Amino acid sequence: MHPSRYHAMLVTDIEDWGGRPGAVQARLQEALGTILMQAIAAAGVDGGRVRRTSRGDGAIVAFPADVPKETITADLVKALNRGLRLHADECPVDETIRLRVALHAGDVQDRGDEWAGAAVVTACRLVDSEVLHRVLAAAASAVLAVIVSDEWFDAVLRERWADPTGYDPVRPAVKDYDRGAWIRVPGMSHPPGLRESDRAADGSLTGADGASAPGADQMARGGAFIVAGRDNYGGNSGGSQHFGGRNVFYGSVDESSQRWSR
Repeated sequence: MHPSRYHAMLVTDIEDWGGRPGAVQARLQEALGTILMQAIAAAGVDGGRVRRTSRGDGAIVAFPADVPKETITADLVKALNRGLRLHADECPVDETIRLRVALHAGDVQDRGDEWAGAAVVTACRLVDSEVLHRVLAAAASAVLAVIVSDEWFDAVLRERWADPTGYDPVRPAVKDYDRGAWIRVPGMSHPPGLRESDRAADGSLTGADGASAPGADQMARGGAFIVAGRDNYGGNSGGSQHFGGRNVFYGSVDESSQRWSR
């Protein structure tokens, strides 16, 4: 039996894959492979130590445990976004690549052309989630939408090893995954297309440690975190989402008394 090893998993999915002719799909697969490897190199990661497997409309990319997850989250995603934009500038319109990306990590078994283990299953289900499809479809000017698991967010973004700006919490409705996740569209302050129903049933999102997880676009003021101007994902409003410590509040803040109101 092949031994399992801890890997960071990056899984990609090309938008509107099935609606394109086979010859175009073949060129997209080749182009995506080049863009991924160029992004990996630009992030300072040794491509020779990275395993990439095609999944038809995308790829599974596995990084060894000593590649920092913050490098993948920040540098690689930035380089991938740049590479997709450069490709869009140069390719025919019907060969534009808009990409959904999922980030997760865990122990997986490398079986040559296949991967086995819960971590890769979770990453694949997150990248295929309806909410991520909807966000990228709503982000007409974007070429990339990223979803990270709750565990990835806790390890990398909550600890500020990478900038959490732009990530919004969601509860993706995917098989065998009952935790939260976080979505970002590079270049946008909030991912578009989210609905109130994308949150947990109580209107908050519970983190991996069981505490309510704060939103990412935050301003610290007296130990409280404030997400300005958003009390639902449909757009701006007069209210805000407010977070005191790690407890979620919805409503306005009486700044004169520094007390929460609901």
